[in-house]
Amino acid sequence: MKKIAHVMTIIGMVATAIATESDYRFSDMNVEGEIQGENIIFTLKCNIDVSRRNVTVPIITSEKAAFIDGTIPHRSRLEWNENTYSLSFTRAYSGTISFKFACRAEKSGDWRVAKFYLPMATITKISILCDRQDFEVQLPGALNIKREKLQDGRLRVSASLTATNQLAIVWKPEIRRLEGELAVACEANTIAVATVGALRLDTVLNYRIIQGKLSKITLKLPPKLNITQITGHNIQSWNIDRTDSNTPKLVINLTTPQISIYTLRIESELAIPQLPCSIEIPAIIPENVLRTSGFLMVGTDSAIKLQVEKQAGLTQIDP
Repeated sequence: MKKIAHVMTIIGMVATAIATESDYRFSDMNVEGEIQGENIIFTLKCNIDVSRRNVTVPIITSEKAAFIDGTIPHRSRLEWNENTYSLSFTRAYSGTISFKFACRAEKSGDWRVAKFYLPMATITKISILCDRQDFEVQLPGALNIKREKLQDGRLRVSASLTATNQLAIVWKPEIRRLEGELAVACEANTIAVATVGALRLDTVLNYRIIQGKLSKITLKLPPKLNITQITGHNIQSWNIDRTDSNTPKLVINLTTPQISIYTLRIESELAIPQLPCSIEIPAIIPENVLRTSGFLMVGTDSAIKLQVEKQAGLTQIDP
């Protein structure tokens, strides 16, 4: 019978003590942050001198911080206790450390706030890199704040922090709309209902403003189309310009210029002769837009039979 040897290895743990400020010193401290939308990641780089062994040195204090990666000195270990990341040294040390971590931002209206506590240093250099140049960034308590627009479309904010170990970064996207020539896309959706004596149309136009401000809407109308009702927000006035009798235009003025999305509803009707008859479905055409798209639905609320004779301008027909 073979004997099985049981081997037990006993590892001795050396007790460490929380260091006092006389046990360590930080220098050349740099904090680099990178903002991506509502998220931010930091990298702390600095020199540290630990004068004795078996001490624990606090590095980052924040209940919202999460360690990602870093350069940890040999014969030291990273610890997490009471919302603080610390380095526990088993011997004296002099060298560089690197500590990369994420910090979950708090929401305050449109603003995002990330804050944490650093080791005390004479001067802490801060550099925040934003993925867009339209970000508004604040560094409360920091000095010599500079903003630098980079060639790759990003923004760098740099500053210095003195006489405090709390670092707070406050930011908000500040999207500046382009001023200049109006650029608008429009989607026009029309439902036409044939009845005895009239063709009733209900058209909904969705304007998407890409650049500039929309303060006036102009649409081409079929000559015999009668407008019965117009619905939309911030309508100041509307009228039909019949200078060209063959192509009348509906002109709508808005009280407040629109910069994003605007929806307009136009109800109209066209008189039709005695049945049976052949008519052309009237189209309300937006002017001064980059492109138009949408759908046309034709139906009837009575026993009238509809038959499509021509399909010009339609890309898909569903019977």
